Amino acid sequence: MRNKLCHVANTISYEISFLFWGIVAFGGMGEFPSDIMLILLNIYAHLLISILVIIDIFVAEHDNHSFSLKIMAAIIIYMILYGILCGILTINFDMPPYPFLKGINILQLIGIYAISSFILVLCYFFHILLFKIKYKFIIKEDNDDTSDLKEEINKINE
Repeated sequence: MRNKLCHVANTISYEISFLFWGIVAFGGMGEFPSDIMLILLNIYAHLLISILVIIDIFVAEHDNHSFSLKIMAAIIIYMILYGILCGILTINFDMPPYPFLKGINILQLIGIYAISSFILVLCYFFHILLFKIKYKFIIKEDNDDTSDLKEEINKINE
């Protein structure tokens, strides 16, 4: 799972962090809570998890990752399904999942959806960049295929 699911889940985690704090900075989440427990919960859910995910990439064993159409398709499918859910809640039930969606029309919702989809794609490329940094500068591997490195290590151990 670490070498398959993490590419989708981590990308979503980066997007959540980036969008949440961007929206908070512009006042789109309403008044930021003053209760210390809610502040800590928001920091944990919208920042600390992404930081831990990035640390995991660098310290835990992961296969090297480069762009994958399958992963991109999974990310796009997630975004479509999540966009449909948010659209139904906002337009049909007048129960937007986020305060800044209250009272917007369908064209504005599509615009917000397009922007967040673009940011999600950028987050996937950021995820790929993290692996490039790990394998180029930390592990100091010249190619993108870690199987050669693993074979060399196995030969040395024999």
